[in-house]
Amino acid sequence: MPLPGDLAELAERVSNWGRWGDDDELGCGNLLDSGSALRGQDSITSGQRVSLALDLRADGVQVGQPARRFNPILTHTSINDRDPFAPGIWEGSDDLVTMSTCAATHLDALSHISYDGSLYNGFPADSISALAGATRLGAEKLPAIATRGVLLDVPRSKSVTGLDEIDQGYAITADDLDAAAELAKVTIEPGDFVLVRTGEMRHYLADEREPFVPIQDTRGGATRSAPVRPSCRDCRCCPSTGWPATRWPGRSPTTTRTRCSRPRCPIGRTAWRST
Repeated sequence: MPLPGDLAELAERVSNWGRWGDDDELGCGNLLDSGSALRGQDSITSGQRVSLALDLRADGVQVGQPARRFNPILTHTSINDRDPFAPGIWEGSDDLVTMSTCAATHLDALSHISYDGSLYNGFPADSISALAGATRLGAEKLPAIATRGVLLDVPRSKSVTGLDEIDQGYAITADDLDAAAELAKVTIEPGDFVLVRTGEMRHYLADEREPFVPIQDTRGGATRSAPVRPSCRDCRCCPSTGWPATRWPGRSPTTTRTRCSRPRCPIGRTAWRST
């Protein structure tokens, strides 16, 4: 289904295609330079380290939509086994984990989304195959990530108390992101990692599965106005604390995806721990 005219115009306006050349496979990864790394270093105050990663769990974040995704499966391949070909009396245990690559906190590479037969920068969608994987725009192309992280706490900026999420299905606008940035007293700069907290993760951490059923219309995310801001065009990554990075299809005709047609930066998906 083709994009409506206004969305096609918006996609062209916020696109980074060709910005770093016709052969570019990094998108906003090009903004991860020494300057962004030093800016991240300069923002350190206490040195406290806080993991935002979700644990790998058999009852994890995957709930059956999209199809063919599943949570980690742990298989013990040996338990206190003695290797007959090794000297000594030691014993060893080993295991393997089988899972979807989106079974917990992760980044979507630029090869993840195509539209009308094209990936980022016009690379053909058929450059991805079962045998070779993503021959273009794969995650292995990403540079080492060392930059400043910026937290935009949307519920707090909207005066939602505690860890309560914004209303289910709320469509986050560019004005909402601006308000959250103003509250945090930060100015988003090229190469920043922008993390948008929606509060949705509290359901998962409390083992509440209902909000994660495969109905995309019930969870909060950004509207099509969000990527219009110049700062958003230069974000290295924009992880969100809910399943959907964007509201799609949304409860009004003004909310839909733009990144599908003109993807420009990896998206942090399946949430990050925000408590």
